[in-house]
Amino acid sequence: MIPQCYYNNFGNEQFNTEETPIITDIPIVESDDLFSSRQQAVNPNQPSTCAGCAPPIDSKQYTQGYLKTKIGSRVRIEFLIGTTSLQDRTGTIVDVGISYIIISQEETNTQLLCDIYSIKFVTFYKS
Repeated sequence: MIPQCYYNNFGNEQFNTEETPIITDIPIVESDDLFSSRQQAVNPNQPSTCAGCAPPIDSKQYTQGYLKTKIGSRVRIEFLIGTTSLQDRTGTIVDVGISYIIISQEETNTQLLCDIYSIKFVTFYKS
């Protein structure tokens, strides 16, 4: 038994004469029907929208997924810098991540890592 203790209005500690019983015979449930009945079928073609899930970057419905299908293509990408300034970069798409795109610039023989969230327009050149 655990004694209950409380404080009165004057800050003095007082003990309750009744004791709280300790419950030791709680049944352990192996399967929970409440949650199993709530499970829904998951469509693998539909992007996940749960909080904390990894973004579905392979889906063509998202910029990253579409750009991944264009790896190796020559592009011109226009970026919004601030609220009014547009800058463009030209190169070949090398890699696409969750928040970045890497393009190879032939003129300078360099690779450029770009913020995918500031991209406004992408022009794909035919090969």
